[in-house]
Amino acid sequence: MQLTEDQRNKLLKREELSPIERRDNEFAVRNKLKEFFEFVPDANLIVSNLPKDQLKKNAKLTNVLNDQTTYGLFDLVFQLLNLLDFPVAYGTLQKPYAIKESNYTGPYATKYEVLLTKKAFEERDLIETKTYPKLKQMTPEEYERLSYISQYIQALIDHYLSDLNMLKLIPLEIKAKMEARTCPPSRSFATMKLFEDGSASFSARLIRAINEFGPISESEIMLKLFVDPADKLRYETFSKQLQELEFFGVIQKEAKGWRRATELEQAQFAQKHGVTIGVTVADNYYITEVEEKDSRPPGRA
Repeated sequence: MQLTEDQRNKLLKREELSPIERRDNEFAVRNKLKEFFEFVPDANLIVSNLPKDQLKKNAKLTNVLNDQTTYGLFDLVFQLLNLLDFPVAYGTLQKPYAIKESNYTGPYATKYEVLLTKKAFEERDLIETKTYPKLKQMTPEEYERLSYISQYIQALIDHYLSDLNMLKLIPLEIKAKMEARTCPPSRSFATMKLFEDGSASFSARLIRAINEFGPISESEIMLKLFVDPADKLRYETFSKQLQELEFFGVIQKEAKGWRRATELEQAQFAQKHGVTIGVTVADNYYITEVEEKDSRPPGRA
C-alpha cells in the first residue's frame, strides 16, 4: 500500500511533470489512498480484538506500531477535517451557524508540504482570502457531524490532555527534538499565535462576537461561542484572550461588559504607550499588529 519511490518523487515534483505524467501518477496514488481508507474499519477491528501483548510484541509490527505512527495519524485527521470542511458551531442558540474560518491542516502540516514558489504562494493566499471564512446555517446533518467530532475531541481532552503547566518544565533536549519536527510558531495559552515582530493573533469568532453584540458580558460571549462553563480549558483560553485584547487596546471593559474600543480610544492608547496598533485580517485570523519603539509589548518585560 506504500507509494513507490518513483510515485513519491513525482508527487513531490508534480508541477514539473507533463500533463500526461501527472495524470497517470495521480491516478495511481489516489487508488492507493482509496485502499488505505477502505482498510481503516478493518484496522480498528484488528486492534480492538487481538490481544495487546500479541500486537506489541510482534516483530513485524514493532517498526510501525509506535509513537511516530500515532503522530502521523493525528496529522492525517487534521488533513481530513480540513479537506471535508468540518466547521465549528457559532452564533446564538436562536440563530446557530456553522463556520470554517481558515484552511487549517494541523500544527505540523508543513513537514509534508513542498515549498511553494512566491508566485504560487501568493496565488493560493489570494484564493483562500476569497474562500474563507465559510459560514452557513446549521442543518441536522451539521448538528450530527459536529456532535460526533466534538465527542472525540472531548474524549481526547478528558483522557489524554496533560497539565499544560507541567509541560512548561520540559527538558531543553526534548524541546529541541520536538522543534525539529517543524513546530509551529510559539504561542501562549491565551493567544492563537505570537510573532517575532510583536503581532498577536486571536480568535476571529471572539472578536466578531464583541463587534456584533458588545457591550456583552463574558458569560454571554461564552454562550455565543458555545463554550460550556464546565469546559475549564476552553473557558480559560477565551477568558485570557479577552484580557490580552484589552491589554493591546482593542477592546474595553465597562459595567455592561466587553465592547470594541473606538478609533479615538485606540489612538489614545497607541499614543500613551508609543506604539502603532491596527487590526487586520490575515490567514483569516484577526491580528493585532504592534510596532514598538523598544520592540516589547507595552508594560511587558
